[in-house]
Amino acid sequence: MKFPHNRLAAAAVVLFFLCAGPVSAQAYPEPKIPAPAEASKRPAAADESTSAFVVDPAPAAQNSIGGVTINGRYFPPPMTGKERWDKYVQDTFTTFPIYAASLGAAIGDQATNTPKPWGRNFGGYAKRAGSEYAGFATQLSIYQAGSALLHNEGRYVACQCNGGWHRAGYAFQMSFFTYHDRKKVFDAPQIVGAYAAGIVPVLWYPEGYSVSAQGVQNGTVQLGLVVVVREIQEFAPELKHFFGHFKP
Repeated sequence: MKFPHNRLAAAAVVLFFLCAGPVSAQAYPEPKIPAPAEASKRPAAADESTSAFVVDPAPAAQNSIGGVTINGRYFPPPMTGKERWDKYVQDTFTTFPIYAASLGAAIGDQATNTPKPWGRNFGGYAKRAGSEYAGFATQLSIYQAGSALLHNEGRYVACQCNGGWHRAGYAFQMSFFTYHDRKKVFDAPQIVGAYAAGIVPVLWYPEGYSVSAQGVQNGTVQLGLVVVVREIQEFAPELKHFFGHFKP
């Protein structure tokens, strides 16, 4: 079966142009970075910086904006149960990116007429858009529930480093890993959620589509979209600055 490039491209483009602002809120707030001379004079507990390159003599120091700095890396405070729930509701129901991604992915499905029995009419597009939304919602539900159950970080923690390639590589790595107790661990809920999102919609596809084939294929595409979103989150400040030049 042909790999659905159109579906991936459509969703990626929509996510790129519409999600740069909203998804950046999932990362920690950007702190002010003092000069190296200032950092060396300040006690670790009073250091307001979260840069990976600022001297931090203490192994762990409380940060003035909350969270903790360990070996120069800032970690935001762990999310409370309410914060996790609010983030889940926001990402899944009350903000536009998930709907934009669903509509964009449905355009790709409409172009390739997948699944074919639904046709290329408006009714077929509506079914595809609803199916894509169900997939994205399934992915977010499993990811957030699994992260809460395992006490993993449910947000994206930016690289806090310099160099575009270094940051891009870090964002790619963090598509498959997350932080647990401020240590990097394999992000099982992310992987399970991506493949569940690919498999679940196939359950109501017309006869002739295989969960084990089409579902796993779609799950791989979903995992690719995770990489796209992580890259957007990492470079969100630059993207917001770039697109800000085009405001009327």
